[in-house]
Amino acid sequence: MSDMEQAVDRQITNALRMDSIVRKDARLFRRAFERVVEQVESRLLRASRGPWKGIADAQDGLWVQRFRMVQADIDLWIEEAESSLMNDLEGRIQEIVEAQTKSMESIWGSVDGIEFESSGVEAVLLLSVMESEVGWVSLKTWIKRAFTGIGRRIKKTIVEAASAGDGPASAAQRIRKKVAEIAGRLSRTLARTTVMSTTGTVNENVFAGAKVERLLYVAVLDAATCGKCAASSGKVFGRNDPNRPLVPQHPNCRCVYVPYIEDRMGNFQSGSSSDYVEWLRRQGESIQKEILGPIRWKRWKAGLPLEDVSYHGNILRIQDIPDAA
Repeated sequence: MSDMEQAVDRQITNALRMDSIVRKDARLFRRAFERVVEQVESRLLRASRGPWKGIADAQDGLWVQRFRMVQADIDLWIEEAESSLMNDLEGRIQEIVEAQTKSMESIWGSVDGIEFESSGVEAVLLLSVMESEVGWVSLKTWIKRAFTGIGRRIKKTIVEAASAGDGPASAAQRIRKKVAEIAGRLSRTLARTTVMSTTGTVNENVFAGAKVERLLYVAVLDAATCGKCAASSGKVFGRNDPNRPLVPQHPNCRCVYVPYIEDRMGNFQSGSSSDYVEWLRRQGESIQKEILGPIRWKRWKAGLPLEDVSYHGNILRIQDIPDAA
């Protein structure tokens, strides 16, 4: 196996190992969501002169007014938790930047055709990562949407608790349960997206410094890969191609780019297959149907390209999928 083939495999393996980092960083997001719940409990439900009794006992005419005051407090606690998380992420992102830079240097530093240059990577700070696009929306916006969703769920649960006549303890238990239903999954998604946005931004800087002209899109070859990423996997893009999809393409995306370097015979040097369609063809019919769904599978088997039966990312309704020619 050539140095190039080993480097490609090592970068793909490195990307797959990110899950251990994701689990650690998910705790940062989970803790931020828990801070909001703790503020609601201590300052709304359990405070000796807190407003919970006023909400629960309010007449119809005063209930809306008092609840609006509570909503403003919750919005403030959400903002404080989000700001605290951003402070935590700044140091964490810098740690990932330094680790990923060293990893890329170790992987590509001795490969012929790659002039590794780490200058410029130090510019990959919190702002550039937070403003990086994830499915046409910045990472910062995804995080803000998550906090907004947590706040909306808390507010709705407060209304339900007040309507049910809950006391402070019962209301607190109800709120914790409702937030816990989504906090774990949401934390993991945001953590993976933050980690992959950070490493993706580092890699883009490395490829630019190394003057890599072409990049190969590599998706994880398993059933969890979405249709948009599967359709891109194995394709070669010019680094400066305005139509090149940036990674991550969407929240929870696990895709990476690797340099596309040809040998003297014009063949791409890689030890691993990156073609998702070829991988899918090698799977059993039951697995193919599980991934695509029976109708999409039938159209794909009849000859439609995978991107025309895409089911995640570019979501196509069954009736919108064209018949195979």
